[in-house]
Amino acid sequence: MSDGNNIDSGSTCTPTVAGDLPNADPLLGPLQNNPPGPSFLETRVPLAGSPAIDAAAGCPPPATDERGVARPQGAACDIGAVEVSAVTPTTTLPSGEVCGNCMDDDGDGRTDYEDPACCTQSAAMRVKKVVIVPGPAGAMKGHLTLAAILAQTAFADVDPTRDDVTVQLRNQNGELLCVNISHQRWKRPRRRGPSVFGDPTGALAQGLRTMKITIPKNGSTRFTAAGKKMDLGRYARPELTATVRVGNRCSTGSVALRNRGKKKFVFP
Repeated sequence: MSDGNNIDSGSTCTPTVAGDLPNADPLLGPLQNNPPGPSFLETRVPLAGSPAIDAAAGCPPPATDERGVARPQGAACDIGAVEVSAVTPTTTLPSGEVCGNCMDDDGDGRTDYEDPACCTQSAAMRVKKVVIVPGPAGAMKGHLTLAAILAQTAFADVDPTRDDVTVQLRNQNGELLCVNISHQRWKRPRRRGPSVFGDPTGALAQGLRTMKITIPKNGSTRFTAAGKKMDLGRYARPELTATVRVGNRCSTGSVALRNRGKKKFVFP
């Protein structure tokens, strides 16, 4: 018997009640590891436009999804095992790459906003500082600190309280982090002060707890981020490519990190 608000790709679950969606494509991504869950946990994430998003009833409970992400992330909980962050509008390029779904759709090694075609304006990021403590493989014990200049002048009018933000990190082992943060999650406590994101739980941005975008008088755009209790066990190569998108503008930079002992990678 159904309690309502279930999705059935066919029509075998009968009888249906109010809120049930028979013969509906749930629009799920591939079965894969989707952080912040441990590396052995594979799930299928509702994609943009999925009828599962904000469609559950009587929720919470449970207070978290299968990966430990707080529910709800949007107006209501999502149907299924995965609670997605506020969905960023997606754009499909002629190459087949979909901008905004955190997947390398066209197989060129560049996911979403690493591809300049996904942005109307791109800039070369100047990475100032990186500290990565991977932690044990499959364990949520990694730590991350990142500081960078997104652009010297061209991004001086970006506003994360108006435009959504995407943060992507990868090395040769693949995508380490890809998260879209809705502009509603950013605050500017002072009119001319920095824009800040804060989440003590780390559930909203795959372990990132704090982020800040500052634009000093010289017009440069500075970005900092810090996270802990993250699954960074795949970080075993001394390089990092970071991408930050604000609205329709993106900044990407790569650095070679130094291996400080067996438990930490740093730059410079």
